[in-house]
Amino acid sequence: IQCEKAGDYLVYAEGAGYVRSEKTVLTVDKSLLITKPQVNTTYLWNHALQRHREGIYILGSLDVEVSAVAAISKVEFYVDGILCHTDSDRPFIWRMNLRAVLKDETLHAVGYSVESGRLLKLYDSDEVRVLVLNCCPHVHGVVLG
Repeated sequence: IQCEKAGDYLVYAEGAGYVRSEKTVLTVDKSLLITKPQVNTTYLWNHALQRHREGIYILGSLDVEVSAVAAISKVEFYVDGILCHTDSDRPFIWRMNLRAVLKDETLHAVGYSVESGRLLKLYDSDEVRVLVLNCCPHVHGVVLG
């Protein structure tokens, strides 16, 4: 069995149109996951302030952190479909420093396996929705908007 997408799969043997074995659920974990920002958390200048019931709120800049399986050697960070940073060193982190006034953004990370500058395989991706308030971004990082 080869599963390249994360999720739950129903696995069983079949023959002549009939199920010939017990059905089992196989769970495949994601190979790449955005670990910061965390769901239902408010951040102030890269520090988690509080957990709440819904949404991710970012005030100021934030280090976006990604965990990935060993085979992933490059991660690209996107905001609303715009490539903002590429990281080839572990841990995979990007300082998000957007100019935004209560702007709803989608953070997206894509993992690749790269060897000698050649793409070997596109791995998993992950995304989160955030609300950003950063009127005065620092000079570091990408400034959008």
